[in-house]
Parts: sequence; structure tokens; C-alpha cells
Amino acid sequence: IGELQMRLLRDDLFIYGIRYDDSANLAPRAKVTATSANGAADTKPEYAVDGVLRPPLRRKDACTYAWQADPGAALPQELRLDFACPVDVREIRLVFDSGLSGGAPERPRPRTLAKDYAVLGLVGGEWKTLAEAKDNCRRLAVHPVRGTVTAVRIRIDATWGFEPRIQEVMVFAKESVSAKPRERKQGT
Repeated sequence: IGELQMRLLRDDLFIYGIRYDDSANLAPRAKVTATSANGAADTKPEYAVDGVLRPPLRRKDACTYAWQADPGAALPQELRLDFACPVDVREIRLVFDSGLSGGAPERPRPRTLAKDYAVLGLVGGEWKTLAEAKDNCRRLAVHPVRGTVTAVRIRIDATWGFEPRIQEVMVFAKESVSAKPRERKQGT
């Protein structure tokens, strides 16, 4: 059951009270920084790698569990993951904020969604583009990549209206999921 839960969460299906905890996901082990943050305690860069793919619904005191850039900061804005040693990356998954925590999604596109972005890797001391997207309409973006990196940057160049927001970043070196889901503690 645990492995199935992790596979479902990896594909951005919501299971209330279960955190995404895949031993192959390197992102939680990285040092996470950003060019800006909106200042709220619940929108720190670290929340983009915490395994919570959606905030609890309809709770006024609920944490967003996402990184949100400062709404007054100019674009582009970036989220950066630095690894303690070089990692051989095979896939990067980005889960953007699609505005579902407020109820039905906005039409035609949620203003919280990243529109144009690039994924860059620090390869041999130089930043190289690993993937990029224009006119993105997806909450879950899966990018197969190949390369050994010491850091990854997600640069958001445009959104559909609001400040850049990233719900979760997953960085994989191999294909595997753990069999034990983490229960979300009450209030987290």
C-alpha cells in the first residue's frame, strides 16, 4: 500500500494526511534558497521540498506548504537547490500552485500558475539549461534530464498573474519509491 501511495503522490494525486516520501527524491536533502520570499512564515523556500503536495483544504490557519516569491519583486524569480555533492539527475518534477486551495480553479488559467520557466543545472561550474517551458498550463511538469549537477535552479520568467509559487520540487537520480508513507502531524 505504501509504495502505491507514493506513486500516486508522485503523479500529483492527493491523499489527505500523507506526505510524499520517496527515498530516490534528492530534493529534501538539498539546501534550498530563493531570490525572494513573500515574508509570510508559511511560504519559505524550504516548503518546496517538504513532501506536502497540497495544503489542507478550507482551513483558515493552514500552512501553504509552498514557496511564494515576494509579490513586489521583479521577474524572473528563482528557487535554488544546492546538493552536498554532485548528483546524477534523471528526472525533475515541478508541482506548481494551481490555486486549488481556494476551491474551484480559475479559468482559463489559474493566476498562481507559472507560465514561462526554465530548469537549470550547475554542471562543472557552469549553469546549463536542462528544460524550459513557455505558456505552461500544467500543475505537474515532468522533465526527463540527464546530467551530473551540484545545484538546480528553477527560474520563473512569467506567471499567469500572481507572484511565482512552487508547491513542490522533486529531483530523481533513479527510479524507486519507498514503501513507508509519512503521516502528516496535526497542524503541519
